[in-house]
Amino acid sequence: MSLKYKIYQERFLLVDVLNDTITASKLYEFHKSYRNDPNIFEVYKVLTNLIGADFKMTFDEMMDYVEELKREPLPPNFKWAILTETPNSTMFSILVKEDPHFKNKVEVFSTLKASLNYLNVEFKENEFDDDDYVSMS
Repeated sequence: MSLKYKIYQERFLLVDVLNDTITASKLYEFHKSYRNDPNIFEVYKVLTNLIGADFKMTFDEMMDYVEELKREPLPPNFKWAILTETPNSTMFSILVKEDPHFKNKVEVFSTLKASLNYLNVEFKENEFDDDDYVSMS
């Protein structure tokens, strides 16, 4: 499993990339790691890349994780673009998007270009490969 994130402070952007098998315990651990990053409070745009992610989570585990996400207040201008391609990662993304806490703040996309248009931010696909991401394996 590969989970990594990077905060682009000058763009107010958090990019996280989740690859391979994703379990509930690893997702919670990952979330905790970036929530403790001192630069997270400067972020109001999030790009989550789930291309290649295989969620090995039950529906209840997904719903519990959404509940965990809702514990954090969102800035008024917060936007979260979730890039996905598989049925189980799409299901997870839709659960987040459809929750009233995230109303008009989360969108699900199948292309990077559409994600970036929604966030109104510059980001090149090769930046997913930057070597200074914070990683969990």
